Amino acid sequence: MLAVLYADEGEAQRFDYPDGDAPQLVNNVPVAASFHVTFPPDVFVLDQPVVNGEIVVERVVSNGPGWVVIHYEDNDELGLIIGFAPLVDGVNEQVHVPIVETAVTDPLYIMLHQDTGDIGEFNFPREDPQVTYNDIVMTPIPFGINPGNILYTQDQPLVIEDDTVTVSVPLVIVDIDTWVVIYADAAGSPGDILGQTWVAAGIHHDVQITVAADAVTDTLHVILHHDADSDQNFDYPDGADNPLQRNRHIIQAPFDLLTP
Repeated sequence: MLAVLYADEGEAQRFDYPDGDAPQLVNNVPVAASFHVTFPPDVFVLDQPVVNGEIVVERVVSNGPGWVVIHYEDNDELGLIIGFAPLVDGVNEQVHVPIVETAVTDPLYIMLHQDTGDIGEFNFPREDPQVTYNDIVMTPIPFGINPGNILYTQDQPLVIEDDTVTVSVPLVIVDIDTWVVIYADAAGSPGDILGQTWVAAGIHHDVQITVAADAVTDTLHVILHHDADSDQNFDYPDGADNPLQRNRHIIQAPFDLLTP
């Protein structure tokens, strides 16, 4: 980033650039200095199943090139490294990390490393040390690999286009192939099925389902259904694609469509 000095020539204590408050000049050159912004190390990860030999870290902040590193658990301690993926300087989102599936434990742990040797080659422990902050090595970040099936909804605007409404489910985490199904509201409970979309096992953001506008109610319900035969054909209620349950309760959540 660049810091520049400006003269307060207009209204006092109000920045009036570009109409006023010109940069301070020395030998006709603005007084300026560049500097590098650093951020504390940060990791955001969701509990999730291991799918296709990898996990996904939602967000990592890295000071310079680095590595996100996965360890297994060994008697409640940090075990050996079973996977790693490169990081760029700054904010990294949706980082896919391949791991050794045969070494997976519940939980797993995340550590961050610098990339100090040959950039793009993970050379720990000879190089690429663990990240420290205020001279202290970061605490390992645990996450689970058996979250079950999870659903989050949020209220959203009612937008009608071509006689249809597209609704969004912000987050779905499932450990099996699943249908995300939209139901109309019937006196506070799920009523008729309006639409559905298929998702594979894993983490899914902003799952969108299109339904007929003339069928929507002010409140809608989302229910997760098992794709029992994994054929991506929705077989319910006449087939085996029944609602998923947790603790003998159907996994469902309501949300409202808000009229502008």
